[in-house]
Amino acid sequence: MEIKEITFEHKLILQNALNIWVGSILQKPELFTKALAFEGLDELVMGGLLYCPEEKVRDDFRTNLSWLASKH
Repeated sequence: MEIKEITFEHKLILQNALNIWVGSILQKPELFTKALAFEGLDELVMGGLLYCPEEKVRDDFRTNLSWLASKH
């Protein structure tokens, strides 16, 4: 997946989606196992952490995934 440009609205959508995802997993821990089984998880995480040109998006991924990892 190649990201050419991310608008402010895209950043807000992604930030909210990450927060909902983490919140949902914290509310229902069994969702963590399902999330790990997601077929495109590696691509999603690597894209968000390394390949996204927007620092804010990479930082949101790092923050949310670090926080989630500390809880599991």
